[in-house]
Amino acid sequence: MRHTHPRHHIVISAANSALLACLVAISGCGSSGKTFTSPTAVSKCGVTFDTPASPLPASGGGGAINIKTERECQWTAQPDVAWLNITAGASGQGDGTVQFNAAANADPVTRIGGIMLNGLRAQLTQAAGECRYELAQPSTSLPQTGGTGRVDVRASSAQCTWTAASDVDWIAITSGATGKGSAPVVFNVLPTTGPPRGGTLTIAGLHFSVTQSEGCTYAIAPTTYAADASGGSNVVTVTAGAGCPWTVASEANWISITATSGTGNGTVGFTVASTSGPSRTGAVTIAGQVFTVTQSPGCSFDVSPLTHNADASGGTRSVNVNAAAGCTWTASSNDPWIVMSSATSGSGPATVTFTVAATNGPARTGTLTIAGQTVTVTQSPGCGTRTVNVTAAAGCAWTASSKDSWIAISSGTSGSGAGTVTFTIAATNGPLRTSTLTVAGHTVTVTQSPGCSFNVSPLNINVDASGGTRTINVTVAAGCTWTASTRDSWITITAGANSTGPGTVTFTAAATNGPSRSATITVAGQTVTVVQGQGCTFSISPDSQNVPASGGSGTVSVTAGGGCNWEARSNAPWIRITSNPPSGGGNASINFTVDATTGPTRSGTMTIAGRTFTVNQGQGCAFSLTASSASVPAGGGTGTFDVRTADGCAWNAASSDPSWLTVTSGGSGNGTVGYTAAANTGAQRSATITVNGQTFTVTQGGGCTYAIAPTSQNVPSSGGNVSVAVTAPNGCGWNASSNVGWITFPSGNSGSGNGALQLAIAPNSDVDRQGIVTIQGQTFTVTQASGCTVSIAPTSQAVPSAGGSGSFNVNATGTCAWNANPPTVPWIHITSAASGTGPGSIQFTVDPNTGGARSGTITVSGQTFTVNQDGGCNPAVAPDTIAEPAGGGSQIVNVTTSPDCSWPANSNNPDWIAIGAVSTAAGNGTVRLDIQPNTGPVRSGTATIAGRTVTVNQDSGCSITLTPTSQSFSATGGSGAVAVGTSGGCTWTAVNNAPWIKITNGANGSGGGNVEFTVDPNTDHDARTGTIAVNGQVFTVNQDHPDRP
Repeated sequence: MRHTHPRHHIVISAANSALLACLVAISGCGSSGKTFTSPTAVSKCGVTFDTPASPLPASGGGGAINIKTERECQWTAQPDVAWLNITAGASGQGDGTVQFNAAANADPVTRIGGIMLNGLRAQLTQAAGECRYELAQPSTSLPQTGGTGRVDVRASSAQCTWTAASDVDWIAITSGATGKGSAPVVFNVLPTTGPPRGGTLTIAGLHFSVTQSEGCTYAIAPTTYAADASGGSNVVTVTAGAGCPWTVASEANWISITATSGTGNGTVGFTVASTSGPSRTGAVTIAGQVFTVTQSPGCSFDVSPLTHNADASGGTRSVNVNAAAGCTWTASSNDPWIVMSSATSGSGPATVTFTVAATNGPARTGTLTIAGQTVTVTQSPGCGTRTVNVTAAAGCAWTASSKDSWIAISSGTSGSGAGTVTFTIAATNGPLRTSTLTVAGHTVTVTQSPGCSFNVSPLNINVDASGGTRTINVTVAAGCTWTASTRDSWITITAGANSTGPGTVTFTAAATNGPSRSATITVAGQTVTVVQGQGCTFSISPDSQNVPASGGSGTVSVTAGGGCNWEARSNAPWIRITSNPPSGGGNASINFTVDATTGPTRSGTMTIAGRTFTVNQGQGCAFSLTASSASVPAGGGTGTFDVRTADGCAWNAASSDPSWLTVTSGGSGNGTVGYTAAANTGAQRSATITVNGQTFTVTQGGGCTYAIAPTSQNVPSSGGNVSVAVTAPNGCGWNASSNVGWITFPSGNSGSGNGALQLAIAPNSDVDRQGIVTIQGQTFTVTQASGCTVSIAPTSQAVPSAGGSGSFNVNATGTCAWNANPPTVPWIHITSAASGTGPGSIQFTVDPNTGGARSGTITVSGQTFTVNQDGGCNPAVAPDTIAEPAGGGSQIVNVTTSPDCSWPANSNNPDWIAIGAVSTAAGNGTVRLDIQPNTGPVRSGTATIAGRTVTVNQDSGCSITLTPTSQSFSATGGSGAVAVGTSGGCTWTAVNNAPWIKITNGANGSGGGNVEFTVDPNTDHDARTGTIAVNGQVFTVNQDHPDRP
């Protein structure tokens, strides 16, 4: 769109064109939505153009800038940012159009670029892009040991920010909880000992699923159980991680179980049935672990008959063994005349056959052991023939006869005189019997022992708890008497307590409400065992209990007969029996606790003394939402949020205002609530969705319309305040935001209905700039002029004569441009870029200097940098060392150097070396040194001439005097002294030439002083003379001889 501002034309002269171009660039830089003019090299040329009034869309696209100018005026167009390119009209003459294309803006911030048209900038603004995210993969799985996982976040722009959060406590984000651009999210998964589980990471609003394999481990205790033949019950404890499922299966039909499955910690009750068979082993598989049950044998054997009678001829007999299948037994004879004729071992019911050998001896008894019981065999004597002797006179006849058929006379039924009657007695299996023989008129009495053999059946009888009547059969020969009796009060013999021959014993077992019991009945000398099953009855009180979600404890009373044993077991892992042991006898109680729950209501049972006790626990469900609020546009829309709760916990979602906000129905366990917001044609509104006490707020933008005036404004670099009028219906709230930090809202950034928005524009120290204020979707553009300033640091640098390199900083605010002019002297060279934007630096080099000191400058955007270089002179002096006698005098020093090199001459010891005359102070020349006489020791001094050192070494001028010059001593010796006179600083040494003269002090000195000495006694007959020499001056010592008075 073309602005309606009047077109400005600028007419310039050639002389002022450069200056005016600079002024126009500074004052017009950064303007947009305006008409511009640009000077050209041709007089009277003016260029005007329009820029788009509204920002370019973030998606990019094409646009055009219309150019107006005189037909002879040329122009060029060049973008100054990479995201703009010219598609047509990069140059032209006269009126024309620049076609351009803007690349899509992936960054979530507004950006500004420009197209330079004959040195002027057509500024273009592009709206911020919308951040888009994707995850490298939607899910991952980790083993039960846990570990580290990673998912890469791919963002559409490096400036797009995002967050990551875990919805479970076993997934912890270790890196990337917040991020910017494309980056990884690293997380740690804890090890698990429970069932498979899943969690979700919400990353940049996207869901990333993490699943972990089962980590359940199981243990049972005990792992074995030994039961006796009567069976029994017990409990196996299962230890497993919470939620870990397990199953139970019995592999033997004689082992019954109370539960077939469970989760987490729990117990399994089992019962072992009684057995009348052999020992046996069975297994129960619990949570994959093998529980082994072994049971002692319960075999009972009924052996009949237990007695056998055999006549003297012997023969074969048999014994019946009654036993459960699988019950093994053996049979053996305890006497050699009884021989086993069938198998000596067997299993289950069978018949054992044995043979009794014939005998001609007396009656005998032997035994067999069959199935652990004793079978008695009685054999009649084998001497069954007897004789009776008859004594009578010769010729006296007699006869013999038997009364009963079981006595048969075999010879001697008659005779005369003396003789013998032989008879045979038949075997018997009956009672004792007596009969007679009549021999020769006399009565012979024969008595035969009884041969009764009793078979009693059955020998083992089972009776249930209700008692009842049972019978026992006795098989025996007629006439054989027997009795039946018992010592147990609960057994009453009602018939057959005494009898003869075959018969039946009838008895009654009383009912019982106690444990199982046994008794015996002795019938015909044999023992019959009666076993009665237990008759215990059990009751519990109470038979149920209600427990809150927080858990609790309770007690159950058990009523049972004395001696009636019972057990208790839990059928649910969350119900724990605390009584130890979990069993009892007779009346007692069981204590238990119930774990707290965070799930729905639940019921579980305990089996106590065979009775069921029910625990009903209230629900402990806790609910949470993955988000607490959301916003939807005025046009309406849909959304979701997640509900987090334990499995089985039911929930419902309800809208507080279903007229515009509707929701999906509820669910159970973790789930998602979907909602739909209808379009809004009014002001902003809110409603809530309540999920089992948790609140989710939906805020919908208003359907209001807004307008602002003006839509743009130019502001100087110093900043200032701007007011924007906002027009909106009553009740329609509005908010304003700035895309730049230099535009603020001193009176707040929101309002309702008609109002005014105050903007504060900060001063600008940078290039011209543009900011956007968005007021409820309406765009207000602020264009601010440049406020660039440039300074340099440091402002100078010293460089040695040898030359070198240097640099200084250019401090330009923001992105302000600067330019360095060429140096003012040819010996300074700029080696870096001579222009730039924002902070930068200038690098330079300096040529070597063979002449005097010099200075040059570099000017950067009006700031001057000075280079000061030392002179490059290299003078020589000759001589540089002078040997001068003590008397002093004058010496000439020649100076050789470049003509333009000036030089000074100075004495460093002016008290005795003076600068006498200098021929010239530049170039070649001479210097006269005037040296004073020396009355002291050797000395050295210097003069600095043309920067060089000239050394003067002068001989010593010292003189020594001695006072006195001699001294005389008597033969006894003594001490003396001589004064040494000389100038200060003159050193001297005193030396004696005779050993009898000893210097005691002042052997060395400087300046005036004394030499002290002693003279030894003279023991010679002659006088003697010695000396002390001090620096060539002689002091004489004269000493007399001892004979001299």
